[in-house]
Amino acid sequence: MVPDAGADEPAESGEGSEADLWVARGEALRVRTGDGGDGTGSAQALVLFRQACEQDHPRGCEMLAETLQDWPVFGVPQDDEGATRAFHRACQLDQANACYFYGIYVLEGIIEYLIEDGELRKAHYGDDDYFALELIEKACHLGLARACDRIREEPRLH
Repeated sequence: MVPDAGADEPAESGEGSEADLWVARGEALRVRTGDGGDGTGSAQALVLFRQACEQDHPRGCEMLAETLQDWPVFGVPQDDEGATRAFHRACQLDQANACYFYGIYVLEGIIEYLIEDGELRKAHYGDDDYFALELIEKACHLGLARACDRIREEPRLH
């Protein structure tokens, strides 16, 4: 059973787990404000993604990161540090898309913070290309073809 957005029930990790259900329900609830959403469904989705991420569910962390990063699109409160922490955790859990987008956002100066050596710090556009490269390379090594392509095509990553 999928919990209400405010439920505090523990989840199991792994395929077919309660956290999988939380992520699936969150994905169904999350609505872009331009598509008629008022943020209510996305706010509920955020709670579910956060619960899944707390259970080390890679996709839950990725969806939490994406929703927080694109907060104006989904009508949720801005939380730049939370987005960075979620991207970082999803990448630690080998979620290739999260590593890729985290790296791209650092490379393009889109993300406000990054986590380096376990510490949250402000990102510096242009100065953190090495950090972005590490993330995009990880996504490539995890099998994400577009990450490998980006490394070959992006002069700043050579």
